[in-house]
Amino acid sequence: MTPTRLCLLGLLSACRPPVAPEAGRRSVTILAMNDWHAAFGERAHAEGALGGLPWFHAAIEARRAVDPDLLLLDAGDGFQGDPAANARLGQATVDAFSLLGVDAAAVGNHEFDHGPCTGDVCTDSHPLRGAFRAAANRAPYPYLSANIEDAAGAAWRPPGVRASTLFERGGVRVGVLGLSTQETPTTTKSAHVADLRFTDVVGAAAREAAVLRAEGAEVVVAVAHVSGDCRDAPVDGPCVPDGELGRLLTELPRGTLDLIVAGHAHHRMQGRVGDTVFVETGAHGGALGQVDVWVEASGAVHVQVVPRPLWVLDHAPADPWCAPESAYPVQARPVGGVALAPSTAGIALGRSLAVWSGAGCAEVGCLQGAAVRGVFGEGGSPLGALVADALLDAHPDAQVAIQNAGGLRADLAAGRVRQRDVDSVMPFRDHSNRVSVAGADLLRALEVGVSGAHGPLLPAGLTYTVARGPGVDRDLDGDGVQALWERDRLCAVQVGGAPLDVDATYSVVVSDFLLGGGDHQQSGLGQGTLVDTGPRVADAIGTFIAGGGETCRAVDAAPRITVEDCDPAR
Repeated sequence: MTPTRLCLLGLLSACRPPVAPEAGRRSVTILAMNDWHAAFGERAHAEGALGGLPWFHAAIEARRAVDPDLLLLDAGDGFQGDPAANARLGQATVDAFSLLGVDAAAVGNHEFDHGPCTGDVCTDSHPLRGAFRAAANRAPYPYLSANIEDAAGAAWRPPGVRASTLFERGGVRVGVLGLSTQETPTTTKSAHVADLRFTDVVGAAAREAAVLRAEGAEVVVAVAHVSGDCRDAPVDGPCVPDGELGRLLTELPRGTLDLIVAGHAHHRMQGRVGDTVFVETGAHGGALGQVDVWVEASGAVHVQVVPRPLWVLDHAPADPWCAPESAYPVQARPVGGVALAPSTAGIALGRSLAVWSGAGCAEVGCLQGAAVRGVFGEGGSPLGALVADALLDAHPDAQVAIQNAGGLRADLAAGRVRQRDVDSVMPFRDHSNRVSVAGADLLRALEVGVSGAHGPLLPAGLTYTVARGPGVDRDLDGDGVQALWERDRLCAVQVGGAPLDVDATYSVVVSDFLLGGGDHQQSGLGQGTLVDTGPRVADAIGTFIAGGGETCRAVDAAPRITVEDCDPAR
């Protein structure tokens, strides 16, 4: 059955083509995606499953069947996710995006994660970013960023990377510029971008939009991998995002940008501020954004941007995790309310990477209970405790282990645990490191962790208490600006049952990411002195779970972080 026929059966706006334009008007449809994170497989969902490449590709092809001139734009972080894809250092994402027909993609912070290029996928010898450079050079679509400079202050333009590009679809000239968050050095391994500068996104957007208008763009779109969301907005209500996205929407002159396809927050949101529409679809291919753009054909150019509801791609579970490959179902089923058959090309690509089979199916051990990430201040993080305990177990001479909350990417269910489950929790290739840390620097690390900028630090060997209120603003880096990461809510810290001593020295286990200053830890854990390097964090987790034996590893659900009415102004 053809995608068009399947869409007609769906009878939903998700697959309807735009209304026929009035005389003298032209139109183009833009599909939006972001933070795909190599999500070849589906994700568990309260009502079944979300996304998965076979279904995501089928949804896009269904829209393309009724609107062949559409643009598909990605707002960055297509890399870093499925362990089988990670082994290809971004090349698997390029293959998937080529299959999807992506027209342009922003450079997200996780595009830099893989660092140098190694193994049989290498075509670039750059010592810091060979993996991304090789993938971008191979991609049939451009990667876009207008606000990255090299050490000399020149625009950063390796092969495959541009500031912007121009399309003509449906008779409409659409300019697309890219933006990368200034947080990139603290949200990827800092060493991989140490010689790059991420400049102000607002100024870069203004400059590049003017270039595109001068080249004839009637519509200007930013694919923006930037900070900001509407976390405090009412459900489905209007909002003005905070962060860099909020600045783009409120500080640029009206008419600079018509649409922002946003990423980085992993939230589903869309709205309009002034004349600019913004859309972000969540993450991992769980939803597809759809925007209709209309342009007057004569006289002064008048642009109308109309977002449709996000198409949430929920469906009954289909992935044959660790079952025979032939078990993948090929029958049509409702996907976000529209009957779709899975893409056979998507299935074939996933099989070629052994997404649903292979080494990831080896059983590691078992858990007595579920290890979930939890919510800060609401019962702690059993998964965070498990991972921190695993790190401490891997370095028995250490006193403390710390895991950053943002590094944990999936929960673990009770019962048997496979390697793919462990790798989903910790897809990064970071190793564990035992470092010597001054008490004052450990205190600073925890202060930054509780600020709310990145998520708390999850400990083993220590506990701490956090103020329930907004905390105290401090200028920790002395730049005269009190940023979110400098907000202090820390009230008390106990190490091994005794108050933290700022004059003592502690032996602490951390990941490469934290030791490199990630999550603004340059003045905290980044000050540690390396003593020795141990196993990969993912391997430490697997070994710790396996150590539970036939009785299964117990999961410590006791909170190690307490939220109280206390005063951090000590």
